[in-house]
Formats: sequence, C-alpha cells, structure tokens
Amino acid sequence: MTELKLSDQLDSLTGGVDALYIVARSADLENGWPLEGFSDEVCSWAKRLAEDAKPGREGGPAKTLLPGDAPGKLVVIALHDTISRHLSPTRSYEISSHLRGALGGAKGNVGLLVALEDADHALGTVLGIGRSLPLYTRKTAEREDATVTAVLRTRDGVVANLDDLAPAANAVRLSQRLVDMPTAELDCAVFEREARAAVDGIADVTVDSVVGDDLLEKGLRGLHAVGRTAMVPPRIVVLDYNPPDTDGTVALVGKGLVYDTGGLSLKIVGDRMLTMKCDWAERPPSSVPSWCSPVVVAQSASSPSCRWPKTPSARTPTVPMTSSRCTAARPSRSTTPTPKDAWSWPMVSHGQQSKA
Repeated sequence: MTELKLSDQLDSLTGGVDALYIVARSADLENGWPLEGFSDEVCSWAKRLAEDAKPGREGGPAKTLLPGDAPGKLVVIALHDTISRHLSPTRSYEISSHLRGALGGAKGNVGLLVALEDADHALGTVLGIGRSLPLYTRKTAEREDATVTAVLRTRDGVVANLDDLAPAANAVRLSQRLVDMPTAELDCAVFEREARAAVDGIADVTVDSVVGDDLLEKGLRGLHAVGRTAMVPPRIVVLDYNPPDTDGTVALVGKGLVYDTGGLSLKIVGDRMLTMKCDWAERPPSSVPSWCSPVVVAQSASSPSCRWPKTPSARTPTVPMTSSRCTAARPSRSTTPTPKDAWSWPMVSHGQQSKA
C-alpha cells in the first residue's frame, strides 16, 4: 500500500528519500526556479532531464539513477505551459495522468515536488496526486510499501498549511477504491460498512440506516422495489454531520447502484453494462461524492488551519446516501426533491476563504 503525506518542509525531500519526482510546467523547468533549495548535483541532473521530459499524451517523464548521497532515482515530469478548455490551471488531470504511470511500482520513501503557478491551485493539485495513487488491488504477489511525501511550492516559497487538504485527497482515494471494487465484493451491506468506517471517530457525526422491508414502513417503496429480490437487501444510509454553533441544513442525496442490469431492458448491447459502475463516482447525485463530501468537511474542520467554510449560511452538511441493488423489476421513475442550495456548496481555494 502507498501512503500519501503532505508536507510544507522542503527538507523532507532533500534527505532520506529513495526517489525524487519533480513536476512543473516546461517553462518553469527551463527557468529553474522549482529546483531552488536542492543540491547542485540534483539541480544539474534535473535541468538535463527537463530537456527530455515532454508534456502531453505523446510525451512522458525523463528519469535517471543518481550515485552517492543524492536520491537513488530522479524523475522529472513536464506539464503544458498553456491551458485550454480541456486543461484547467490546476492541471489536476494532467498531474494524475503522469504520476499514475511514473509512481507505479514505487518503493520505500518517495519525495514529490510540484511547482504551482498560484497557491490557490493547491487543492486541485492535491486531488490529482491522490487520484494517481489507487488503493484497490487484487495482486497476490507481495509488494513493498511506499510512502509518498508531497511538497507544493510557488515562486514565493513552499505552500504551507496543507493539513486541511489531506482529507480531500484521502476521500478521492477512498472513492477510487470503491469504484474499482467489483460488485462481488461491494454489495449493499459492504457499502454501508464502508460508509460507517469512513466517519468512525469523527466528532459530531451520527449514522443511521433503513434496511430491507423497513423501507416500506418509511414510504420508500421505489428504493425497495428495485432491490427487493437481491441477495443483499437495499438500504438508505444517512450520515449526519451536526457540529455545534451552526444553523440551517445542507443536504446531498446520492444513489449507489452497486449493480445495474438495466431491468427489463438489459444493457448488453456494446458492452454498456461493463461501464455502468463508473457512473456513481463521476458526478452528483452519485453516491460516492455525496457521502465523501461530509467526511472531508468533518475531518478538515478539526484542523487549526482549516479553510473550509464551517457555516455556509446553513448547518454544515446533512448527507443522506442511498445504496440499492437493481434487479429485473423496473418501477416507475420518480423525482426526489432536492434542497434549493444542495449543489451550491462553495468551491474553496487554498489560501482564500470563499464567502457562502
């Protein structure tokens, strides 16, 4: 398993690491400012590698082995200089795409330096890093554990106070692991256990669930209908984060279809069923983002450097999460009312508090 740590100390990358990864825009690598603070040997080799590192799908990182006291392996990853409608300023997707391949098979202590244009890009960068380190695997061969220590820096220096971003990165990795798990391993009961485990130990969070035929007593007939013949009964799980000194309510409602055959219209044309499972991790109202959101907020709220809004003109969020298993029964479609501001949760950039 690979552990991800966020640090605001450049020294954590200069000593005791087995491999050093440097990620920056091509222009910044040519300028050399991301390399400030490293030894002359590392800087010299990094500048040479920067000439060979190319951004984009047809490009790739440049790497070499180093002798002596320097990190045993040095990898330089170049990012695009310009942005487009497909590439945001944070370059989160580009970072995750490159790191996924570059960090594959990493062992021991790994140092990761990412150069940013602006400190406000830290959140997107951290999410990209987290996405590049998947947790799920069913490989039987023993694999040495790795620890990736990430440091973010701008021209003004190292980005500080990253503790409140760690829960967001962990939530991305948790979401990724659940999506990667096949339905044979992640049924409704396991899904509920995962949800409870994710909030275990977090203050001011309560968990409740309605399972099987109890759904009928609550009037949730549609949820019961689509999962009533499954081997594992359907359920609704409510994660309620209710910190003190707050008022109002924000609700996120998500559906978790652990398996979807298409009901009476089987999705067998063009292998459509193979990709159905990914739907519930991509966008609201899918289940995984819905219940990972309160986990991020609740964990971050305990951080002294927290910059997430604790009172977004409402009580910080109450999150119902539904998890059902679709069978051959296909009930009439219904629309669940959604609070007016359910999806108006403010995007918070690192270094700046957004006004709710």
